[in-house]
Amino acid sequence: MPERTAPQSRWTMMSQAMAAGLLLAAAFPPSFLWILAFPAVALLARLAQQGGGFLPFMLAGAVYHGLTLWWIGINCEPPPLLAALSAAGAVFWLSLVWAFVGLAMKALHRRLGHSAMWVLPCLLVSVDWLLEGTDMGFPWATLGVTQVDNPLLRPLAALGGVHALSLALLLAGLLLLWIWEAPRARVRWLALVAWCGIIPLLGWLARGDVRDTGRTVDLLLVQGNIDPEAKWDRPWMDTVLRHLELSQEALAQGAAPDLVIWPETAVPTKLRRRPLLMGELAGFCRQWDTALLTGANDAEPREVDDGSAFGNSARGSKPFNGSFLFTGEGLQDYYHKVRLVPFGERVPGQRWLPALGRINLGQAEFAPGTRILAGKLPLRHGDTLSFGYSICFEGNFAALARDMVRSGAQLLTNQTNDAWFGTSRELDQHLAVARLRAVESGRWMVRACNNGYTAAIAPDGSVSRRLDKGVEGTLRVTVPLREGSTFFLWAGDLLPRLCLLLSTWAALLAWVGGRRRKLHP
Repeated sequence: MPERTAPQSRWTMMSQAMAAGLLLAAAFPPSFLWILAFPAVALLARLAQQGGGFLPFMLAGAVYHGLTLWWIGINCEPPPLLAALSAAGAVFWLSLVWAFVGLAMKALHRRLGHSAMWVLPCLLVSVDWLLEGTDMGFPWATLGVTQVDNPLLRPLAALGGVHALSLALLLAGLLLLWIWEAPRARVRWLALVAWCGIIPLLGWLARGDVRDTGRTVDLLLVQGNIDPEAKWDRPWMDTVLRHLELSQEALAQGAAPDLVIWPETAVPTKLRRRPLLMGELAGFCRQWDTALLTGANDAEPREVDDGSAFGNSARGSKPFNGSFLFTGEGLQDYYHKVRLVPFGERVPGQRWLPALGRINLGQAEFAPGTRILAGKLPLRHGDTLSFGYSICFEGNFAALARDMVRSGAQLLTNQTNDAWFGTSRELDQHLAVARLRAVESGRWMVRACNNGYTAAIAPDGSVSRRLDKGVEGTLRVTVPLREGSTFFLWAGDLLPRLCLLLSTWAALLAWVGGRRRKLHP
């Protein structure tokens, strides 16, 4: 028979669940108290050890996500009531996922007893990973993000992405609980010492053969700090002119950079339907002998397909959220945002039920892009800069950054408009998540934001330079271009796949054991 622990009262389990949620929220960036995540996950392991259950895990998830993602309710784009409901909906959805993890742990506990708690790390990681690949994926508050400032765990992102940090954190929580139950058991302390030794070794090995190419690129990052509501209420050219003014003021003070980067929707109109504006942007590049990467809305031109590289689609197609690369010769490349914010930019599920696209919840209702390919920019000295695109929310998805680097990106970019959330913690959290993309890929990441944090992030996840939130300005940076592959770039999602395999194996083992006990009581 499996070993079982003494049952706990409902009040005790709910108290432990609430404490776990509070500690996790206190550990989440921009908090420097990342160490609080360790006792938090030990409490989650204790819940699993005592039988899990829907309500305890639901409560832990609600407290954690509610205190971490409250800023969704201050989004100034929809009406206040709708913004508050969207925050409540997001918290409920993510907490519901945790609740079903609790149900799974309860079922496993019935079959495996005390040892079921060792399944929790693999189960939670695999569920996070599976959800991330769906239209409802929102990996903002993945547990591993709490460790972005932990120098011991952060390098593990090069091994298995943010899920490697989650797994290592959860395993550490189990070890702490294991030691707490028998503090004089020497083997348990040895297991913790082994964990502390293996983790940095894995982080060092996971760096792979990534190295500097010996070449650098000069960039000018622009932060307009434009009120997002005013951007859409006033003539769109006002916003374009503001970014031009900021760029020209900075360019007049020094040598021309290789690339100027404006934030998401710095051009708040359907750019390819504005040929005169496209000519103005190309003229800006000619005048200052530079290139420009700008965010803009997009829609396929109305004319019949002329066979150009930017082919057209049927009239009446949905708009795109895009990024456009200009040189003095005109438009060179463009990218359409692939991962759209659920219910903010697109109603999920339209691949299976297209009629969902006709539901109006105040969302932008963009069409998702389909091309994930690094941008190419010829440089003055004969080289070519290959860079990875990402727009705002896409900075949360390691797979997108990985695919960009696999297609040749020597540098990652992220263009965002976090001004919808004022100067709240959302901006700090978004920066923290972007830092992990740099570690995973072994590449520099540069961010151009409408309202902080415009920044340059080194491959080790440290912020080299940045502009503060709530200010307008420009940031000149020179960053090395890099090549080679981390383990994560080579192996992809191998780690969460293994977690899914182990979770499935544990479930099958529990089911077979239960069947045998029924047949042979």
